[in-house]
Amino acid sequence: MHVSDSTARDAATALLAGDWTGAGLSARLMQVFDLPRRQRWIDPLITRVFARFGVNAPTPRHSVLATFLAADRKFCRAVERLKSQALQRIPLEELESEELQSISLTNVLCLPRSQMAPAPAIKGTERLPALVTPGDLADWLGITLGELDWFAGCHRHRHRIGAGKLEHYRYYWIAKSGGRKRLVESPKPRLKEIQRQILSEILDVIPPHPSAHAFRSQHSTLTCAAPHVGQRVILRIDLRDFFPRIRQSRIHSLFHALGYPEAVARLLARLCTNVVSADLLPTDVAHGRRHDLWQAFGKPHLPQGAPTSPALANLCAYRLDCRLTGLVRSVGASYTRYADDLVFSGDHNFERSLSRFRVFVCALVLAEGFVIRHRKTRVMRSGTQQSITGLVVNRQINVPRDEYDRLKATLHNCRRFGPESQNRAQHPRFRDHLLGKIAYVRMTHPERGARIQQIFDKIAWGPPDNSGANE
Repeated sequence: MHVSDSTARDAATALLAGDWTGAGLSARLMQVFDLPRRQRWIDPLITRVFARFGVNAPTPRHSVLATFLAADRKFCRAVERLKSQALQRIPLEELESEELQSISLTNVLCLPRSQMAPAPAIKGTERLPALVTPGDLADWLGITLGELDWFAGCHRHRHRIGAGKLEHYRYYWIAKSGGRKRLVESPKPRLKEIQRQILSEILDVIPPHPSAHAFRSQHSTLTCAAPHVGQRVILRIDLRDFFPRIRQSRIHSLFHALGYPEAVARLLARLCTNVVSADLLPTDVAHGRRHDLWQAFGKPHLPQGAPTSPALANLCAYRLDCRLTGLVRSVGASYTRYADDLVFSGDHNFERSLSRFRVFVCALVLAEGFVIRHRKTRVMRSGTQQSITGLVVNRQINVPRDEYDRLKATLHNCRRFGPESQNRAQHPRFRDHLLGKIAYVRMTHPERGARIQQIFDKIAWGPPDNSGANE
């Protein structure tokens, strides 16, 4: 026995329209079926729903819950009884035959308005804006529903209308070390403004895992490296194509776990993801690498260059951080993550279990949907230079000696021969460029930073009219 698809969908809508508790589910079932009192079939149904989907876990997808209800025999029998009772209350003798055939239980359903239903374990959700319909989302963003569909649905229609007419991103390939390239997907101004609002009022409200140090205020490469100073051995693992490996489905699940109904979560996910056309991928790479790039960029993914992407990446990696933190605790080690760099460190005991530990890390990373770039995996023991996020951590945190010496020599030459002679890379703001490097040194080693700051202060930068680009 099965209920109609529409009845199962409506019942699922009612169950998901509020808090995921027994009392809440019961109250909404009574409302949707217009029941004067709780009937005997309601509590067993809720028990079966919790057994299938969990009590404290994020609420299930609407389609999955509707399928479950449609196949639940006891629920179907209860619905049939309610349908018979509803038909008895309708004056059938006054209806035409065609009207009689169209009557179903849907005619007596009273669907409640959707509500925010965040997962209980997520902190800060009480400060999120309550957006329960696409209209609420459009009003919150200050755009019309048509504009919302335009920004959120562009890559759905690209194959019919053409990429150029619906493109909301600009693309740049940036060369990396080792001959690799990185694609930057930069949103155009209107979409970027929408994404910044989502970032400031939704994503920044939810704290990422304490092990994540990138893209966060009060965190930096320094805080990421600090737990690993003076350790016997350091293991550094790099994730491959970190941003594009995070799919739209994962972003959708994240927004749904924050409490947003499916329709709103789907729109928010589409506003924060993108699809890259195949003709934008480089042709001067190996066939296998081009296939990997297409697998990463050719499906809705997190674009590197969007304001929302760093925060979303941290939140989507939350479960990975939790599992890796639990793993390192079992071996008495330390763990931090800076974007796609996973860093582990420990003592002699950790060193002895390192080979087996790496296997477990790889298994967890793969289970969470990420890929390891094995060629960039590094094991650094205390007898060699231990470098994390560009900082040396053998005894204390320092910038590498050769990097410090190059900066010091550049400052000396600027003082002797003028700053124009040292700006070989043609930085448009060379003075600020050097000040940034000095600040980085001062952050890690205040005494060294103070010494090179004194050299900088003696540089003659020339009159303002000749050095405006450097001011």
